[in-house]
Amino acid sequence: MDSQANLAALSTCTTCKFKEDTSNYWTAVLYFKHQNGSYMRVPQMANAVTGNPNGGMTVYYLQPSDNQKVTAYPKGFRMIVGDPMIRNKTALSTNTVEARAITFRCWNANFGNDANFIHPGTGSLDTIELPNKPCPGGIRSNIFFPSCWNGKDLDPPDHASHMAWPTGAVGRDGLFFHAGGCPASHPIRMPTLFLEIAWDTRQFNNMFPASGQPFVLSQGDPTGFGQHADYVFGWKDDSLQRAMDKCNDQSGACRELTSIPDEEMNRCTQKARVDEVVEGRYINALPGCNPIQNGPTTATMINQCTTAISTYVGQPNAPAPTPTTTVVNPAPTTSTVTTVTQVPSQPAGPLIPKYGQCGGNGWTGATQCVSGSTCQKLNDWYSHFDIKIDSQADLPGLSTCTTCKFKEDTSNYWTAVLYFKHQNGSYLRVPQMANAVTGNPNGGMTVYYLQPVDNQKVTAYPKGFRMIVGDPMIRNKTALSTNTVEARAITFRCWNADFGNDPEFIHPGTGSLDTIELPNRPCPGGIRSNIFFPSCWNGKDLDPPDHASHMAWPIGDVGRDGLFFYGGRCPESHPIRMPVLFLEIAWDTRQFNDMFPESGQPFVLSQGDPTGFGQHADYVFGWKDDSLQRAMDLCNDPTGKCSEGILTRISDEEMNSCTQSPRVEEVVEGRYIDALPGCNPIQNGPTSATTVAHCSTAVSTYIGQPTTLVNPGPLASN
Repeated sequence: MDSQANLAALSTCTTCKFKEDTSNYWTAVLYFKHQNGSYMRVPQMANAVTGNPNGGMTVYYLQPSDNQKVTAYPKGFRMIVGDPMIRNKTALSTNTVEARAITFRCWNANFGNDANFIHPGTGSLDTIELPNKPCPGGIRSNIFFPSCWNGKDLDPPDHASHMAWPTGAVGRDGLFFHAGGCPASHPIRMPTLFLEIAWDTRQFNNMFPASGQPFVLSQGDPTGFGQHADYVFGWKDDSLQRAMDKCNDQSGACRELTSIPDEEMNRCTQKARVDEVVEGRYINALPGCNPIQNGPTTATMINQCTTAISTYVGQPNAPAPTPTTTVVNPAPTTSTVTTVTQVPSQPAGPLIPKYGQCGGNGWTGATQCVSGSTCQKLNDWYSHFDIKIDSQADLPGLSTCTTCKFKEDTSNYWTAVLYFKHQNGSYLRVPQMANAVTGNPNGGMTVYYLQPVDNQKVTAYPKGFRMIVGDPMIRNKTALSTNTVEARAITFRCWNADFGNDPEFIHPGTGSLDTIELPNRPCPGGIRSNIFFPSCWNGKDLDPPDHASHMAWPIGDVGRDGLFFYGGRCPESHPIRMPVLFLEIAWDTRQFNDMFPESGQPFVLSQGDPTGFGQHADYVFGWKDDSLQRAMDLCNDPTGKCSEGILTRISDEEMNSCTQSPRVEEVVEGRYIDALPGCNPIQNGPTSATTVAHCSTAVSTYIGQPTTLVNPGPLASN
């Protein structure tokens, strides 16, 4: 790239929010290293409250807090921060500005920060090395550039010595609000350039090794000490200087600059320059000549490399056009592939009985219960869950803990699990993620107990009550008229980035983002299942043979806001009004968005449903004593709050610590498997699906039956 090139004039578009910014921002990429030695690129995700960009990074141009004059970078300016060769902590004293400038944040769930140390480079969540534990909300790179220029060099040979850090002690809030004066050698104060990159490491949290951590930066750094970034200035004309002079709104708004919509940012693309597989599948080695160098000695550059593809356009690639990086497991294994990978005595990932999933925090009550024993991570949403449950059992009395927010709730909530189906026919379970503003639960679901808007008397479910909503056998749209209450009760939301909804239709089952079938396009923010149960009871049956006919939907038209604020009246056959039970499950499908087939969509529900029309849910009542009735009578705060003395709230830590031992030794997540668990072959429809009456291949879901393992990991290189 010619340092004197006019980037703004050469560029036809930008992926940055301000149209005037065509600068280059670069960091090393994060990879997951599997225990068999192969690598998978960690996807980036949209940062919190940034709209709907396709991943990327958040770039800040910060001005010092003491109103010093800030000079914009001149044309031709470049710089690098960080040293890609560092592999030990002693090279970065934690008390120096340099060390606090480049860190990693180990997020709690849902972009969760330490409330006492929210600023980058501060608090216990931020480290100068890669985090040594699973991070519930992913990892964020925090990278500050120095902001004092020598006034002479645009890009010296080391790309760094023309810049220096401001002098003065860094306060508890870190460099984000750091002022300080520039040293005499570098007297000109420039913006503090700061980058945030959100790495979606959540899918690998259950694949951590017994010791250490599994991530590596793309220059071959498994420590993280070598995190670094590059910057090439490319703002149009004097636009950055105008912004520095006139734009001081802390929200980032600037009338001097032209904001463009996310759609325009996302459309700005460039064709691939090198035919090389670097993401979306496991590969044998990091791209380029970047062998792992653990340290603690400084890493060295590989001067002669005969295996890597040239990254410069126009140079010979040998052999061309086939990538020289050998692809490991380019598609997950199918049953016809013979792998020499040894089967471990225990699977690398957690074991989960069959295809169940549960969980949920909140109230109007949304009671968020975390993922459970029929859910991911074997964290039981309450401690009494089994394949066979006595309908008259005292669940609160049998349970020793709960994964729900309210201690009194030991009910069972269940839905089918979502799987990604690769084009070669193998399957990978889609991870669940914490719903928006639900705290730090381990995935799970959000469970609402809604009361009708017209103040009808609500009767709580009695002991022994059970119900099912939805039909797992449906495979066509005609069975679900989109104008009926039943159809609007069970939908999927195709989220925009960062839990993004349609502002005109935020309520479930309304607007163009919600469909009764699985979304037919990639969803930038993942997919949310929306499931309402009927709320009118016949007053007699606790659990009829079909688990459904004792309940009915209220009568009346459903308004534009859907069932969330629906009133209606119960029919004479089912006269008793009960709570509107509503479940939300957040599926993190973002990692699969670049693996969509040319036609159709790649997801399937675990009962073998690739349409989504068969989405369904089960409920087994388990509230303690009269606690749910008290809540229905006394808790009417629309935010879900319920005063102490009525219900008892527990911490996220207590919810997450409620676990149960696996009941079936079967691999169902964390790796590709040949078939859906159990006897659940894909049945596309449009005719109704049928139950497989006799199955000789599936692992039994009842304790004591023999078990087998399927495809324990990615293919080895041989």
